[in-house]
Amino acid sequence: MRLCFIDLMPWDYDADTPYERPLGGMQSAACHLTAALAAAGHEVALATHTTRSGRRRGVECLSLDGREGVERLRGTRWDAVVSLTAIPGAVRDLMPAGVPAFLWTGHAEDQPAVQCLGDPAVRDGWDGVVLVSEWQRGRYGERFGLAGERTAVMRNAIAPAFENLFADADALARAKMSDPLLLAYTSTPFRGLDLLTGMFPLIPRPCRLQVFSDMGTYLTGPSDSQFQALYDQCRSTPGIEHVGTLPQPDLAEALRAASILAYPCTFPETGCIAALEAMAAGCAVVASDLGALAETTAGHALLVDPGEDWSSFGARYLTALDLVMASVLSPPGIERLWRQVRFVNETATWRTRAGEWAGFFKQRTD
Repeated sequence: MRLCFIDLMPWDYDADTPYERPLGGMQSAACHLTAALAAAGHEVALATHTTRSGRRRGVECLSLDGREGVERLRGTRWDAVVSLTAIPGAVRDLMPAGVPAFLWTGHAEDQPAVQCLGDPAVRDGWDGVVLVSEWQRGRYGERFGLAGERTAVMRNAIAPAFENLFADADALARAKMSDPLLLAYTSTPFRGLDLLTGMFPLIPRPCRLQVFSDMGTYLTGPSDSQFQALYDQCRSTPGIEHVGTLPQPDLAEALRAASILAYPCTFPETGCIAALEAMAAGCAVVASDLGALAETTAGHALLVDPGEDWSSFGARYLTALDLVMASVLSPPGIERLWRQVRFVNETATWRTRAGEWAGFFKQRTD
């Protein structure tokens, strides 16, 4: 099939970027999915505001800022076009008339970027909306009146750098034998890092925490300055190391040594790539039972209900974290980690997702 993915966000990236520097979740997903579709034999283009057009990882990377890229988009009869941005008119202006066009988004239903879907004309401008979890699908149905037949769920997956990090359970156990126990936080700073930093001195067992978090994944928009006090708190708290965001291969290598993803999430996740990749890296996940985290982790995480007002969440989260810390490196604990590593590698790679997307395109465009 001849497929095109378009991102109108003013971000300079291409199919190589996730291997080189931090990048947002949906943008990384687009890079990995297009590469996997190309590897499966499809003709695939990725149109962004890249400054380095050309073929990368089998994907034709087109620039929206140059005449050549726009002419290529308009002059090609695509079998399907997928947009990461929600306004259909601007996307359809870049393609021949009659091409099936789908919105693919990981935004929660209350985020500004998708409020245009409240307009029936905008909803009807798409041939379908692809979401990343059933939880998100339900919320979009409630808020925007999107009928089930107008939507599809295509789940997220792990970056290739996180695939097959351990040969077997023994290799996993050897990688995790740090003293003291190593915890990690890998999400954005506004999704629970303040809670974790405040709770960390209350953890009774010896441990260290590495924080792989800043605003580096956002190529435009909010800067790190608003979180400087939080970063300073991390650096001044004994046992916490603020590392910042890393390219995916470096993050995968760093997480091989971590035993627990500590994620007291305060932001409803629609399909958490950070949790999936931590699971692939052999980290036990201790997180909030919020959004689609239960759906994403599929029974492999210990999730703590935030309650109605979060008032008792901190104490209950610390209890859950202590429970996992007590057993994570025991023989049964290692076996549980090995099961989750195999689960993610068997079910949540972009190679697997490419096959699912190909089936979706065939069904929706025939």
